[in-house]
Amino acid sequence: MSAATNRKRRIETLPVSSLGDMASPSILLYDNGCGVCHWLVRFVLRNDQTCHFMFAPLESETGRKLLAQHHVPPDVDSVVVIQGAVALVRSDAVLQIMRQLGGFWRLLGVLGLVPRRWRDACYDAVARHRSTVARRFGLGCELPTLENRGRFLD
Repeated sequence: MSAATNRKRRIETLPVSSLGDMASPSILLYDNGCGVCHWLVRFVLRNDQTCHFMFAPLESETGRKLLAQHHVPPDVDSVVVIQGAVALVRSDAVLQIMRQLGGFWRLLGVLGLVPRRWRDACYDAVARHRSTVARRFGLGCELPTLENRGRFLD
């Protein structure tokens, strides 16, 4: 297997469907230089009625420590959701976010029935073109509001 393939290999975790609605807060790690990632953070902040998610950039000290604690390679190029002892990456992370937001978004969890290989291929396609997507849709980086700053770990 090539080094690139090894980097893209799945972080072995529990199946997303077994996570359900765990009581502990989830931590969403995101690429601080990515407009699409910042859009995702703003989306979660708007739709997380129970304030279940905390946030930290992948590149931050907290982000690096969490990646190491959960045995996620430090050069991961994905959104990461930390839920207790479990780290979810790529499409598994996005599906877990949707499930935990609840309501209409929870229905998107049915996409978990699609094979991970196909879901991750879609995730990777968006990730490869994220700067183009961010420019086209005007997705930029914004500072958190005063009311949301407490939800950011770094």
